[in-house]
Amino acid sequence: MVVTYEGATLQKLNINSKKDTLLKYGIKKPYILYVGSLYPHKNVEIVARALKTLAQPIPLLVIVSARNVFMKRFETFLKEIKADNLVKMVGYVSDKDLAMLYKASQGYIFPSLSEGFGLPGLEAMAYSTPVIVSDIPVLKEIYGDAALYFNPRSEIDIAAKIRQIISGESLPKLLIRKGKERVKKFSWEKMAKETLAVYNSLQEN
Repeated sequence: MVVTYEGATLQKLNINSKKDTLLKYGIKKPYILYVGSLYPHKNVEIVARALKTLAQPIPLLVIVSARNVFMKRFETFLKEIKADNLVKMVGYVSDKDLAMLYKASQGYIFPSLSEGFGLPGLEAMAYSTPVIVSDIPVLKEIYGDAALYFNPRSEIDIAAKIRQIISGESLPKLLIRKGKERVKKFSWEKMAKETLAVYNSLQEN
């Protein structure tokens, strides 16, 4: 069996437009970012619960996700636990705006209970954003030592890791440096070459 990984694609950024992008979506710093669906196994609810346990300043959780029934359910959940002021829901954004949201954030959070890969975390690393993720095996395989891991079923642990990213200096810088190196292992060109090599070996055999 041969495993080939997906790759992360970078957008060219105009750093001067970072402030404009945040204004466009009504986002204030500091914030942490989540990109993806709101299916139950994504476990995003626990991040909202974790934020409620933090002392000030509490970072905003910005969620980039499709506007569908799962977003509506999540919005209802936020109101029920009185955390709707801690979360900014954003629907579809362009690739360039998404890149800017990665770049401007204090961290990317990925609380999933199960995954097949984990592309958004690699995208975050490519844009020099610290990554904090569930300590599930598949994400450890992808991110290695370039991410900060937490127990995805513990809001206390998640809150502590968020605080480390928001309040720390040396740790975020270390994760950014390791992330930039880690993401080099994942590219569409590398995946294509590895896939082609597999096909060639099958033909030879």
